[in-house]
Amino acid sequence: MKPQKYLKISAIILALLVISLPIALSQELNLIYDANGNLVTGDGFYREYNELNQLSRIREGNVSNGPILEEFTWHPIQEKILIKDIFYNGIKNYSVYYVSDDFIRIENSSGNYTEKYIYQDGVLVRKVLFVKKALSPL
Repeated sequence: MKPQKYLKISAIILALLVISLPIALSQELNLIYDANGNLVTGDGFYREYNELNQLSRIREGNVSNGPILEEFTWHPIQEKILIKDIFYNGIKNYSVYYVSDDFIRIENSSGNYTEKYIYQDGVLVRKVLFVKKALSPL
Protein backbone atom coordinates (compact mmCIF):
# COMPACT_ATOMS: atom_id res chain seq x y z
CA MET A 1 0.00 0.00 0.00
CA LYS A 2 1.03 3.55 -0.66
CA PRO A 3 1.87 5.82 2.27
CA GLN A 4 -0.93 8.19 1.20
CA LYS A 5 -3.48 5.41 1.61
CA TYR A 6 -2.17 4.62 5.12
CA LEU A 7 -2.41 8.29 6.01
CA LYS A 8 -5.97 8.47 4.72
CA ILE A 9 -7.04 5.35 6.66
CA SER A 10 -5.27 6.61 9.80
CA ALA A 11 -7.01 9.98 9.50
CA ILE A 12 -10.43 8.32 9.15
CA ILE A 13 -9.83 6.05 12.16
CA LEU A 14 -8.57 8.99 14.23
CA ALA A 15 -11.61 11.08 13.26
CA LEU A 16 -13.96 8.25 14.27
CA LEU A 17 -12.19 7.93 17.63
CA VAL A 18 -12.46 11.67 18.28
CA ILE A 19 -16.15 11.69 17.32
CA SER A 20 -16.95 8.70 19.55
CA LEU A 21 -15.06 10.06 22.58
CA PRO A 22 -17.96 12.16 24.02
CA ILE A 23 -20.28 9.17 23.68
CA ALA A 24 -17.84 6.83 25.43
CA LEU A 25 -17.19 9.25 28.31
CA SER A 26 -20.77 10.47 28.78
CA GLN A 27 -22.80 9.59 31.82
CA GLU A 28 -26.53 9.46 32.18
CA LEU A 29 -28.03 11.97 34.59
CA ASN A 30 -31.39 11.34 36.17
CA LEU A 31 -32.43 14.95 36.71
CA ILE A 32 -35.47 15.55 38.92
CA TYR A 33 -37.55 18.74 38.66
CA ASP A 34 -40.30 20.07 40.94
CA ALA A 35 -43.81 21.07 39.82
CA ASN A 36 -42.57 24.58 38.96
CA GLY A 37 -39.86 23.29 36.63
CA ASN A 38 -36.95 23.92 39.03
CA LEU A 39 -34.06 21.48 39.03
CA VAL A 40 -34.09 19.73 42.42
CA THR A 41 -31.54 16.92 42.18
CA GLY A 42 -29.92 14.30 40.00
CA ASP A 43 -26.51 15.89 39.42
CA GLY A 44 -24.95 15.35 42.85
CA PHE A 45 -26.59 18.37 44.48
CA TYR A 46 -29.96 18.96 46.16
CA ARG A 47 -31.59 22.36 45.69
CA GLU A 48 -34.24 24.00 47.87
CA TYR A 49 -36.46 26.89 46.79
CA ASN A 50 -38.36 29.51 48.79
CA GLU A 51 -42.05 30.41 48.54
CA LEU A 52 -41.24 32.83 45.68
CA ASN A 53 -39.67 30.01 43.66
CA GLN A 54 -36.13 31.34 44.20
CA LEU A 55 -33.13 29.14 44.93
CA SER A 56 -32.52 29.32 48.69
CA ARG A 57 -30.12 26.46 49.50
CA ILE A 58 -27.80 23.97 47.78
CA ARG A 59 -26.88 20.76 49.59
CA GLU A 60 -24.21 18.19 48.83
CA GLY A 61 -25.50 14.90 47.49
CA ASN A 62 -28.90 13.99 46.08
CA VAL A 63 -30.79 14.03 49.40
CA SER A 64 -32.50 16.80 51.36
CA ASN A 65 -30.46 16.22 54.53
CA GLY A 66 -26.98 16.53 52.97
CA PRO A 67 -24.52 19.12 54.24
CA ILE A 68 -25.31 22.69 53.17
CA LEU A 69 -22.92 24.09 50.57
CA GLU A 70 -24.54 27.46 49.81
CA GLU A 71 -27.44 29.54 51.17
CA PHE A 72 -29.00 32.54 49.45
CA THR A 73 -30.88 35.52 50.88
CA TRP A 74 -32.91 37.37 48.27
CA HIS A 75 -33.89 41.02 48.02
CA PRO A 76 -37.53 41.34 49.19
CA ILE A 77 -38.65 43.32 46.11
CA GLN A 78 -36.08 42.85 43.36
CA GLU A 79 -35.14 39.49 41.90
CA LYS A 80 -31.51 39.50 42.97
CA ILE A 81 -29.43 37.83 45.64
CA LEU A 82 -28.44 39.97 48.63
CA ILE A 83 -26.35 37.49 50.64
CA LYS A 84 -24.63 34.27 49.60
CA ASP A 85 -23.22 32.12 52.43
CA ILE A 86 -20.64 29.49 51.46
CA PHE A 87 -20.14 26.46 53.74
CA TYR A 88 -17.27 24.00 54.06
CA ASN A 89 -17.70 20.82 56.13
CA GLY A 90 -20.94 22.17 57.58
CA ILE A 91 -19.35 25.41 58.84
CA LYS A 92 -19.86 28.79 57.21
CA ASN A 93 -16.62 29.61 55.41
CA TYR A 94 -17.45 33.06 54.07
CA SER A 95 -20.31 35.36 53.07
CA VAL A 96 -20.74 37.55 50.02
CA TYR A 97 -22.97 40.64 50.34
CA TYR A 98 -24.24 42.02 47.04
CA VAL A 99 -24.83 45.66 48.06
CA SER A 100 -25.43 46.85 44.50
CA ASP A 101 -24.60 45.84 40.94
CA ASP A 102 -21.17 47.42 41.23
CA PHE A 103 -20.32 46.87 44.92
CA ILE A 104 -19.88 43.62 46.87
CA ARG A 105 -18.43 42.76 50.27
CA ILE A 106 -16.84 39.44 51.19
CA GLU A 107 -16.42 38.50 54.86
CA ASN A 108 -14.43 35.56 56.19
CA SER A 109 -12.32 34.74 59.22
CA SER A 110 -9.28 36.60 57.88
CA GLY A 111 -11.03 39.91 57.22
CA ASN A 112 -13.35 41.90 55.01
CA TYR A 113 -12.86 42.39 51.30
CA THR A 114 -14.79 44.96 49.32
CA GLU A 115 -14.93 44.94 45.54
CA LYS A 116 -16.03 47.98 43.57
CA TYR A 117 -16.70 47.62 39.85
CA ILE A 118 -16.27 50.66 37.64
CA TYR A 119 -18.18 50.74 34.36
CA GLN A 120 -17.97 53.08 31.42
CA ASP A 121 -20.79 52.94 28.87
CA GLY A 122 -21.91 49.60 30.31
CA VAL A 123 -18.46 48.00 29.96
CA LEU A 124 -16.44 46.92 33.00
CA VAL A 125 -13.22 48.93 32.93
CA ARG A 126 -11.83 48.30 36.40
CA LYS A 127 -12.28 46.26 39.57
CA VAL A 128 -10.99 47.85 42.78
CA LEU A 129 -10.34 45.63 45.81
CA PHE A 130 -10.24 47.00 49.36
CA VAL A 131 -8.95 44.73 52.12
CA LYS A 132 -9.60 45.12 55.84
CA LYS A 133 -7.90 42.45 57.93
CA ALA A 134 -9.61 41.00 60.98
CA LEU A 135 -8.24 42.09 64.32
CA SER A 136 -6.21 39.44 66.05
CA PRO A 137 -7.23 38.51 69.59
CA LEU A 138 -5.02 39.86 72.41
